[in-house]
Amino acid sequence: MPDSDMPVDLLPDGRVRLMHDKATITLRRPLIGELRSLHESLEDTNESVRSILLALPPAPDRPSMGDGGEEAQAALAEYQQRRQERRDAERKALSEVDDLRADWMRQAVSTLGDKPLRDVPTAELPTWAASTEVAVALVNHWQSVPLVRGGR
Repeated sequence: MPDSDMPVDLLPDGRVRLMHDKATITLRRPLIGELRSLHESLEDTNESVRSILLALPPAPDRPSMGDGGEEAQAALAEYQQRRQERRDAERKALSEVDDLRADWMRQAVSTLGDKPLRDVPTAELPTWAASTEVAVALVNHWQSVPLVRGGR
């Protein structure tokens, strides 16, 4: 069982143990076609993430306050409004990104896992389920672990 501080455990035989809801989900090593599918899906996810982030409105430039007159106050109010719109767009984008990454993890678990990842809203999943680093580490682990005799 993985250390409680380490919710993702990459095993030397190519398996992966994930901690979720005080239970352990074990992912077996993927077959070539499964790994190819997961790798392509991860690339598609990354491309979708890039598109979402590139679509964010640019951060507004802070206006010069000059003498602090009416024009400066109006420019400041417009800046604050645009900054709030940018923050709202960033929050929405981050939520969409988390959903995409969690969907990839759900795919990996449903393909290779001995138990399903609970079908709950992304906000109720552990942080590793939407982590780029974890997804990349899993794919790299499966690609780099030597073959195990009699294993799959």
